[in-house]
Amino acid sequence: DGATMVTIAESGWRENEQGQKSSYLNCEGWSQMLACMKAWVEYGINLREGYYVSELSGKPALEPQL
Repeated sequence: DGATMVTIAESGWRENEQGQKSSYLNCEGWSQMLACMKAWVEYGINLREGYYVSELSGKPALEPQL
């Protein structure tokens, strides 16, 4: 049918409040990555260009300040 299904499974998060918070932030990252992948596969648009500059330079991403 031409469909693509992507499955992501992670484990190893600490079972405390910080582990839960970190897993949710990571989930947001996967959601964005899948949206970027869809744009690339369907339209040839690279939504990631220049977006992960800090991570590529070895600097960790920061949690958003709420």
